[in-house]
Amino acid sequence: MEELQKMIEKDLSRSTARLHVVSVETQLIAAVQFYATSSFQGLLGRSCGLSQGAISHSVNDVTDALVKLAPTFIKFPADNHAVRATKQALYQMAHFPNIIGAIDGTHVPIRAPAANEDVCVNRKVSIQSTFKLCATQTWCSLT
Repeated sequence: MEELQKMIEKDLSRSTARLHVVSVETQLIAAVQFYATSSFQGLLGRSCGLSQGAISHSVNDVTDALVKLAPTFIKFPADNHAVRATKQALYQMAHFPNIIGAIDGTHVPIRAPAANEDVCVNRKVSIQSTFKLCATQTWCSLT
């Protein structure tokens, strides 16, 4: 976590005249807890002494910082040779022919948004957001 904190520190540091500034470490921990548990932001905030709004800002800011870092760590096969090598490696690993990646997803319950609630209703008529994971044997992407 310390290494990641150093990488995103510039994006999360805030200069303010207010008495209480949420530290980069606290923002990162709050966001990671939210990603891991899908807990309601208010509940998560109470557990670490922050308001729901502070948790929301932290999750948004950490997510934006991680997205900026993504190209450094996430690489898709760029040429035909790399595509062939990825297909071969995945076939050897999982016995799936002609595959260069895999995708999976999960539904995370959220509070209904004030506008466009219908966009967040899933097939089971629950208010949720969908997170997808894409991966090969050498890279991974979360959206």
